[in-house]
Amino acid sequence: MKNYFFLITLCIYCFNSHAQKINVKTHDKSIKNGYIIYADNNEPCPVSIKLDLNLKNLKSSKGNNKIFLLPAKTKNVELTILKSIKNGKYNYSYKTKYNYGNHFQDTYNADYEYSLPFEKGSTEKVSQGYNGSSTHLNQNALDFDMKDGTNILAARDGIVIRVIDQNKKSCHSKDCQKYNNFVTIYHDDGTFAEYTHIQQDGSLVKIGDKIKVGDIIAKSGDVGWSSGPHLHFVVYLQQIGGSKTLKTKFKVGDGRKSEYLLEKKSYKKDY
Repeated sequence: MKNYFFLITLCIYCFNSHAQKINVKTHDKSIKNGYIIYADNNEPCPVSIKLDLNLKNLKSSKGNNKIFLLPAKTKNVELTILKSIKNGKYNYSYKTKYNYGNHFQDTYNADYEYSLPFEKGSTEKVSQGYNGSSTHLNQNALDFDMKDGTNILAARDGIVIRVIDQNKKSCHSKDCQKYNNFVTIYHDDGTFAEYTHIQQDGSLVKIGDKIKVGDIIAKSGDVGWSSGPHLHFVVYLQQIGGSKTLKTKFKVGDGRKSEYLLEKKSYKKDY
């Protein structure tokens, strides 16, 4: 007769610029003298998960502290096998940390030419550029001046993974960052783009939607940590515990050339 008891503690941490629960579930299966731990990723993009095990009379086939990659929309991904070391009681508990994206990825398509995120015939000013002196310190992000209700267009093909648009509060301090409304899109090279400060109820897309460059995805606004109506646009790679923001080239003018956009300069879109 088996002589053991089972203890499981699950602590979930999500390290995004805007905290939001990620739809990942862990579960286990009893086997002879141990368990197998699995994970389900119900998100439309890859998710990285860190498993921190506390074992008593058990040994993990993958070690006690390991990061795993869960492909998009996958079930029963085996994380580790726990087997008893000797006769007697055994138990385990664990904590998880996870985030969207591939924690191990450090390369991407740096030559991709993004489309300006506004409509053909429009001209918008970059009010704050990469590593800007106001709120972009050590961040490769762009702010486009946009009137309330301006159509925001997808700068690249991808799939929508996050939508927050229920907020309406706005202020000039970081305290209001938690009220940011945004749409996040995952790209095929593993990068993400976030379109922030959209209007309350201003998203025109939902999680799981496949987006083509030029699709209208939201209405611009002045919500969250904002000093006036504008679009905050940032592309990044995601890891457990944080993200790395990236400079991106944009097609300008008639679209036949591309460049890195500069602060205080206006750009017209003729394509």
